[in-house]
Amino acid sequence: MTISQIADIHHRTPGSISYKLMDLGIISHNRLSRGHLEYKNSNLYKEIIEVSQTKKTEKMIIKEVKQKEKIKSSTDSVEFKEISEMRNDILILKKDVKEILRLMNALYDFEIST
Repeated sequence: MTISQIADIHHRTPGSISYKLMDLGIISHNRLSRGHLEYKNSNLYKEIIEVSQTKKTEKMIIKEVKQKEKIKSSTDSVEFKEISEMRNDILILKKDVKEILRLMNALYDFEIST
């Protein structure tokens, strides 16, 4: 069976199956699993990578907001706090718009390819 078939049965990603096979000593490297190349070229792999990148972006936003909250808490100025909050909101909005555009482009590419 290919890693994609095994993944479907176990409701896991093909990547997790290949790493588990490696951990069990069945294969010496995850790239040696049957069907690995097809998986790497699949839409599922591209989707998993996009989700991973989105999560990284969200973590970066949270980290930036927390850093800015520390700065906000150290100042007593109400005006500075309001401006800082607006900057954080704008930063989040910019990243959301970029993500929406990326998803729209992916949808457009998908519609063209079908």
